[in-house]
Amino acid sequence: MSDLNRLKSEFEAQALPHLPKLYRLAYVRLGSKEDAEDIVQETYLKAFRAYAKKREGNLLAWLTSILINTIRDAKRKSAITPTSQLDENDTADHLMALADSRLNPLEQMESNEIDDTLENALKTTPEWLLTPFLLRELQQMTYKEIAQSLAIPIGTVMSRLSRARQHLCTKLGGGVDGRDDSQKPPQATKRIKEEEQL
Repeated sequence: MSDLNRLKSEFEAQALPHLPKLYRLAYVRLGSKEDAEDIVQETYLKAFRAYAKKREGNLLAWLTSILINTIRDAKRKSAITPTSQLDENDTADHLMALADSRLNPLEQMESNEIDDTLENALKTTPEWLLTPFLLRELQQMTYKEIAQSLAIPIGTVMSRLSRARQHLCTKLGGGVDGRDDSQKPPQATKRIKEEEQL
């Protein structure tokens, strides 16, 4: 087995299990299945190309960071651009086909469509509040993972989560938990401290 094939196999084994979470985040941020597919495919292309140099640290946080930056770049251009040219090995097509056969993220997302009211509320939430909220509530990421993905301190993550929840709670008339991360009960505070030590 060549070094490239070995690297591909390792990347697939490590990265593909995270595809449903990445796709779901992209879908919520973009509101289009086609755009979400394009962005996730581009994310995996970028990640694969950089994977040889990325052997340590939290892989989900790293992939999420690439996804978020890819979404931001696309939004700056005011349109979702086509994915870049595939290499001779058709890496992106291979990855997405393999992921579809294993995980079928489209069916997972379709079985859990977002309520229109919540979708409208999310659209009014500033990106700097929305992104950590989605990473926590949608991706089930720890505070430490969110901090790594966004390159911000854990305290900032907690503050932004609190403000995002308050914003959404107001927009939904109390339909979203508006709890303040800084005023959690002792059991939740203990969990936060445990997460910070991971």
